[in-house]
Amino acid sequence: MEVTNNDIHEEIEKNGKKKVPSILFIDDEEAILSAIKSLLRKEGFEQYYYSSPREALKFLNENRVDLIVTDLRMQEMSGEQFLYHAQSVAPKAIKMILSAYEERSLVLDLLSKGNAQFYLLKPWDDGEFVYILKKFTELHNELEQTNLLKYLKSLSGLPNPSSFDTEIIEMITEEVTISQIVQHIEKHPFIVTKLIQIANSVSFGAYRAITSVRDAIILMGIEPLKELLLSLGILHKFQNVMSNENLSQVNEIWNRALRRGIYAKKISLLWDKQYNKGVVFISSLVSDIGFFVWLFTEPEKYKEFMIQMKTEERTLQEVEEEYFKYPHHKLSATLLELWNFPFEVVNVVRNHHGKSVGNEVIKIVQLSEILEGSFPNIQYDKVIDSLIPYYKEKLNNE
Repeated sequence: MEVTNNDIHEEIEKNGKKKVPSILFIDDEEAILSAIKSLLRKEGFEQYYYSSPREALKFLNENRVDLIVTDLRMQEMSGEQFLYHAQSVAPKAIKMILSAYEERSLVLDLLSKGNAQFYLLKPWDDGEFVYILKKFTELHNELEQTNLLKYLKSLSGLPNPSSFDTEIIEMITEEVTISQIVQHIEKHPFIVTKLIQIANSVSFGAYRAITSVRDAIILMGIEPLKELLLSLGILHKFQNVMSNENLSQVNEIWNRALRRGIYAKKISLLWDKQYNKGVVFISSLVSDIGFFVWLFTEPEKYKEFMIQMKTEERTLQEVEEEYFKYPHHKLSATLLELWNFPFEVVNVVRNHHGKSVGNEVIKIVQLSEILEGSFPNIQYDKVIDSLIPYYKEKLNNE
């Protein structure tokens, strides 16, 4: 009987051993594949190399990998076509593009559609390339960690996506009119209230007051609507399961997230580098979902934690380590993964207190949290230090 690496992975996981990260590389230039092989010869990855996209898809049909790294310009099949097919046969694998500079518009389109999650320009920096591969394979494995997933699934009463979420996603992905979407949303007064609140935020630059769901959708656009409505649905569900004495804390988390989202939107309008515009606001809005989990599971401890945050000079990360089993960024990212948020949003949320590894959205979200200021002592990527004074002056003088 033939043994595939799926069998090997399942046996490793069953025996509780740490799984070796696996990466599939596709490029029809043998020189590129040889260069990557040479670079990674001492790294602890399972590595698979294909110059034929079709052969790579056959491999994916029978084997599981954590990370797929592909070129875009290939003769046999374009990288765009390959990623489309790979999404159906390997939906859980993280997809990364090695791209030339002139292909950025196509790359951003693929990122916004969810067919890829990250890109790196050719020629790459060796150190950065290896670092990114390690971070993404770690992320994939972390999101699959049994303990964290079991912990979240064991929380009786923890909100899950509802029929509202499913219906609205199906509606938006189908060819329906704005009127049909409006009619559906208006059945949910809480969602209507919050949607109009967001639309009236100055970050969207409206010149008149937004008073209807239709105007809000037209102003923001259909594309970001799905994740925004999912986020509002999550907020609504957390409000429904919280006791009355904890509702003020729920609103505090939400208002902090909304202020951060407004800052992120403002910063993005001034940003001079290319980035995925579709995920900036939503990533800022949902990055503290983990706070809801803390409040839901351990409300008294959460209140003590917030008091400490307002009186101590330690960082947010140091204090949360003292109070909770899992940090908020891991809880947030894992929940969003379980709820089928786009991977790029999950990645931004997971790293919104860490290294940006060239991801412009992470930099924008970190800047927005610094400018929002609820937690003055937070960890962030020091590459944005030089940007903080500029954006503080620019946005505070508006």
